[in-house]
Amino acid sequence: MNFFLQSLELYLRKYFDHFVTCNHRKDCLEVVKQEKPDIVLMDIRLGEKNGLEEGEKILKLFPETKLMFLSGSTLIRNYEEAINMGAKAFVNKTSSVEDLVTKIHLVNGGDTIFPEYEKIYVSLTKTEKKILQLVAQGKSQQEIAEIIYSSRRTVSTHMQHIFNKLNVHSTVTAVVRGIELGIITIEM
Repeated sequence: MNFFLQSLELYLRKYFDHFVTCNHRKDCLEVVKQEKPDIVLMDIRLGEKNGLEEGEKILKLFPETKLMFLSGSTLIRNYEEAINMGAKAFVNKTSSVEDLVTKIHLVNGGDTIFPEYEKIYVSLTKTEKKILQLVAQGKSQQEIAEIIYSSRRTVSTHMQHIFNKLNVHSTVTAVVRGIELGIITIEM
């Protein structure tokens, strides 16, 4: 068991009568089947397992379970995946333990808690998203024009629209913003 999990467990035991931990070596689904908890607090990273995928499995088998995700990630696609599967909260690991306890009580009372985030990227067209992805891969405007069967000037116009929609002023900040919003991915 890691230090973070042990510390969290020690602290939360002060506030909750019944509290069970599960690290990435255990099958969390089996623990949920056995314990039948009201609330599951799960990290989105479970060693070799994806916490979002594991959470979705839990909710499919136990839809009444109130699933809360705990993560250091601020990627919007993680929030949206959690919302779409029916999770009740997404709490950042930088939150205080007192804040976490408060959020657990709120979720137990029926509230849903997710960080505020922008849905601005939805307004990017399919072509703009593709262009931004190609820019992130290091393609020049001329190369992009050839790939999307368009002119370099049209690609430049699309880039200006991307800048305006993402409220940025350079290609580098557009790529960074695209990664933050989950519009594009970088493979290394």
